[in-house]
Amino acid sequence: MRATVGSGPFISTGPLLVPTTVGNVAVLVPESNPEAGPNLSYQGDGILDVRQYVPKDYIPGHPGVVVSHLNSPYILSCDAVPSASLAPGTTLNNLCAAQPATSGTPFTNAAASAGISTSVPFYPFKSQVLTTAPLAVDFGFMAAAASAGVDTLSINGTATATASSLLCAAKFYPGQWLVMPNCLTATTTLITCVLSVVGTTITFATSAQVAGSNIPGVTTTTAMVGTANIPNTGWLGQPVPTAAAPYLAAGAAGMLDPTQSLMRGWGIFAAAGATGSTVTAAGWDVYGQPQTETLTISAGTTVYGKKTFKYFNTFTPAFTDAGHNYNIGTSDTYGFAVRTDRWEYTNIFYAGAFVASAPGWLGADLTNPATATTGDVRGTFQLLTARGNGTGAGLAAANGSNRLALFLSMPLYNTIQSTPSNPAPFYGQVPA
Repeated sequence: MRATVGSGPFISTGPLLVPTTVGNVAVLVPESNPEAGPNLSYQGDGILDVRQYVPKDYIPGHPGVVVSHLNSPYILSCDAVPSASLAPGTTLNNLCAAQPATSGTPFTNAAASAGISTSVPFYPFKSQVLTTAPLAVDFGFMAAAASAGVDTLSINGTATATASSLLCAAKFYPGQWLVMPNCLTATTTLITCVLSVVGTTITFATSAQVAGSNIPGVTTTTAMVGTANIPNTGWLGQPVPTAAAPYLAAGAAGMLDPTQSLMRGWGIFAAAGATGSTVTAAGWDVYGQPQTETLTISAGTTVYGKKTFKYFNTFTPAFTDAGHNYNIGTSDTYGFAVRTDRWEYTNIFYAGAFVASAPGWLGADLTNPATATTGDVRGTFQLLTARGNGTGAGLAAANGSNRLALFLSMPLYNTIQSTPSNPAPFYGQVPA
C-alpha cells in the first residue's frame, strides 16, 4: 500500500458528522459508528517542514523524502497513589511474613493487606490461558467501601488521596464491568457490572439483572476496584469478563490506564545470623509479561531489587535455614510502562510537586538478553534511598495519600525504530 498524499485538511468527526439538509430541512442525525474514538497511528505522527515542498506525484518506495519533525508522543506512564511503604527490617512483610527457609520451596505468601490484593485473575501477555496471580501490587484505579450482601459501592474522597468524591464517581458508568479482588469472599475476586451511577453511589447489578454479575460478599472500607477484560455490556454478544485488564475502551482503542499501571519493586529482610544465599522472585509486569529477579541475602539487613512488578507469583529460596526468619515486602521503587532512556525526556510529579532533579531516576537496563539479575527493562524512579536498591530522590515515603505521576516524551529513535520485530526501543527488552 502506498502513501496517500493530499492538501488536506483531513478531519476526523467521530459521531458529529451529519447531513447538512434533506430537501430544505436540516437533519441532525449523526452516523452510527460504535468504534468512534481516538485516532491511532503507527509510530505516532509528524509535522511537515513548511519550508520544503512535497512532490505532488509522490514516489512510493523512497522513504525519507517528505521532510518533517516527529510530533513526539507525550505519555503518562503512571498516575496513581502508592500504598504506604514499609520501613526496612522486620516490618517489610506485606508480601511474605517472617518465616524460615527451605531450599526450592517458595515462601508462604502473605494475606491481602493495604496495597496488596490476592488471587487476581488475569491473562499473561499474548496468552489465552487464564492465570491467577497470588499477589497484586496497588491493584486497580481506586479504593472504595463495600458491604457484604449490599449492591452498592460507597465512594469517598479519603480512599482516593483527597480527590473529590464526585470526581472519583465519574470513573464509573452504567454497563461497566469491574474486578474487585478479595471482595466476593476474603480470598476470592468479585466480577461485577455497574447498573447505575447516582451522585457518589455506585449500584451493582445482581446475577438476575445481568448474567455473570455479582455483589460484594465481604465488608471492607478499602475495596480495590479495577477494570475487566471486557469493558462493558455493549460488546457484541455481551460476553461476561473473566479477568482483570488495566485498559480503558476508547472507541476501537483499548488504552493502557495510567491509574492502573503502577509497578513496584521488592526487598527481603534476613534476621541477624541468617545463613541464606539467594531468593528468586517470579511474577509479571503490568502487561502480563513474566519476569524473575534474584537477590543475594545479607544477614541482619534489607536487600532490595532493581526490577518492578505488578503481580508476584512466588519467592523461592535457594537454601535451607530453619533457625532464622526471612520476610519480604514492597519497596519505594516504581516502574515506567514504556522505556525511559534520558532524564531530560522525563517529567515526574509527586505529592503535588514537580521533581526537578535526576536523583531517583534510573534509565532502562538495555542488557540483551535480560537476566534475573539485570535491572528494570523500562527504567525506574525511587522516592528515597532507604527503601530501594539505588539512590532515591530524597522525597517522602509513600503514605497512601501522595500521588505519583510519571510522564515522558519518547525520543525520535525510540519511536521510529520500534517495530513488531523489534519493540525494545519503545517497551524495553523482553523481561527475563
